[in-house]
Order: sequence, then C-alpha cells, then structure tokens
Amino acid sequence: MKILRAASVFLCIFLCFFVCSSYASDTLMHGQRMQKDETLISDGGVFELGFFYPSDSEGYLGIWLKNDIKKRPVWVANRDDRLMDPNASLYFNPYGLVISDNRNSPYVFAYGATATDNSTSARILDSGNLILMQGGKTLWQSFDNLVDTFLPGMKLGVVNITNAQLKFMFLISWRSVHDPTSGYLGVSLDSPTQVTVWRANGKEKQIGYWDGHNFRFVFKTKLDNYNVSYVLNSEERYLTYSNKDSNVYSWFALASDGKIQEFIMVGQKISVVSHSVCGDCWLVSSREKKLLLVVKVVAPLTTFILILILFLYVLWRKRYSLGTLTKPYIELKYSNFAKI
Repeated sequence: MKILRAASVFLCIFLCFFVCSSYASDTLMHGQRMQKDETLISDGGVFELGFFYPSDSEGYLGIWLKNDIKKRPVWVANRDDRLMDPNASLYFNPYGLVISDNRNSPYVFAYGATATDNSTSARILDSGNLILMQGGKTLWQSFDNLVDTFLPGMKLGVVNITNAQLKFMFLISWRSVHDPTSGYLGVSLDSPTQVTVWRANGKEKQIGYWDGHNFRFVFKTKLDNYNVSYVLNSEERYLTYSNKDSNVYSWFALASDGKIQEFIMVGQKISVVSHSVCGDCWLVSSREKKLLLVVKVVAPLTTFILILILFLYVLWRKRYSLGTLTKPYIELKYSNFAKI
C-alpha cells in the first residue's frame, strides 16, 4: 500500500513538472497548440507571448515583458482583427502560424511563411522577437512587422529596396490606451536621416535626426543609454539601436496622444517618461470636428435621402406606366358601351 501511495505521489510530481515546464517553454512546435491560458516565455525569462483581453469581447495575441506586472504589450499580432471569443488558441496550419477562436476563421499573421513539414517551429527570443523557423531557416519574424513599440534591435526605415519584398518599417499608435487597433499617428524615417511623428491628416513633427555620427533627439531622453546606428546601402536604409548598459533595458513607444514614451526597466522595476514633441498640435481643431461630423453624420444622411428619392421616383414611374397602359383600355371599353 505504501509503495502504491509513493508511486502515485511520484506520478503527480512528474506530471506537474511536465505540465509546468511545457507552459514555460519558449518554442511552439508543429502539431502543438497553445491555449488562451498558456504562454511562451523566452529562454532568459525576459519576454512572454500570450493572449490578453482588454475587454470580455476583444482578445489579442501579444508580447510583453515578463517582469511587467501590467503586462503592457510591446507587440500585437492581430491588432486589426480581434478575437471575439475567449477560447483562443495558437497553432500551425499549412499557411503558417495562425490564431483562432470559436467564432472566427483562422487568422494567419505570419504572412508568406508556409508550414510545410514537422520541423517548423515558433520561438520567442530574449530580444522580444517572435521568429518562425523551418529547418534552421528563419521564415518570418515579428521584428519585421512593427506595431507601436520600438525595441532594441528593431529597424525603422526601408528594407529590401531592390526586390519584390520591399518593406517600409514604421510605427503606428494604438487607437486609444485600451484599444490596440491601428490609430491615427505614426513614426517613420521620412528623409534619408530625419525621423518624424505624423498624423493621418498630414500634420508632422520632427523628433530626431542623424547628424552623420550620432542620432540627435529634439527632446532630452531620460537616459543616455542608446547606441544608435544608421545603415544605408543599396538594399536598406534604416535606424536601429541597442542599450549601452546591459543592466538597464530601455525602449520607446508611440502613445495614442502622440507622445513618445521612454520605458526604463532596472531589475523588476519599470518606469516611463512621456516626451511631448508637438504640444497640442495633435488635437482635433473645430474645423476638423465639423469635417468629421459631415463624414459621420451628414454624408450618410444625404445618401439615405438620395436613395429614398430614387425609390419614390421608381415607384412613381411604375405607377405612371401602369396608368398609361390602362387608360386606352378604359376609353375603348367606354366607347363600346356608348355605342350599345
């Protein structure tokens, strides 16, 4: 009896270890499925990949710092195609890495990366980069698909200039603090050496530039912890950076109000400083509010009125046509009756 009890305890410990270790893995293999309550954690425990839910009706797959108790996503896979059901999962299909729930069809976010054999895997790195690999070759990576956050190692600019895979690398803000949908503000490397923050209505403001040797911010950063590099050749033109101090991890994000956020992580403590580069120039003017009112209210109302007028005209034409055909018949019948 004691032997049986000891064996049961050992089996429970083994199963618990297996389950816990599977949750803490940094890699999802072909044939495996990551459920909504499971995550992938990078080998050094720096970044975590999982599902997050800003509300009960909206779900997303994202990456955040493992030590961030607020779990602020630095990357979102499906920002413009949210999950409508809490029962989400991540897995491979023949088209690549996909996410799905019980309501939506599978959403492929690793575009152009087909999973053709069992050697395909997805791995979250300590840099925060999610990579899709097959046979030791990287097919796709999240660092090539920026959202609102600029992490060390990411590129801001243009890559693959001379071939069909031309790609512009720029940031797009969240719609609001709690809505990761693509917003109205962006950051990009516009001129050969100038970085600007811009709004969809055409307004823009310089936030920094490359002077030939160093990158100069128009605002004063909290830390002097950035080794910025400018790369220019026939295939690429971009800015990238790394942290000078390995004990301090810092990065930037574009907030929904147009401010540049500088995040600083020392140990397990994360602080943030917001830099305003445009004051209130991102605010919607009264003229723009009137234009938005026209677009959202007056234009649909005008369309409805025109459709109603068209419908009434068609109805009138139909009745008029029937009246025209019936009148000769009535006149003929009346004339015959008069003769009798």
